Amino acid sequence: MGILKDARQAARAAPDLAESVAESAATVNAGVKRASQVISVIGVVALAALICSVVAVYRARN
Repeated sequence: MGILKDARQAARAAPDLAESVAESAATVNAGVKRASQVISVIGVVALAALICSVVAVYRARN
């Protein structure tokens, strides 16, 4: 009977567990999207800095 009782409890908890996993996945997905945006902004800023430094070196030589 103990195994049957445990199985029933697990079956009752399964929807809650599935909902919790779905919420966690949504949170992780949002975090990944945000991190991707931040990395993109950092890349654009780094590219702009590189262009500015190349222009500065070019002007200094001429």
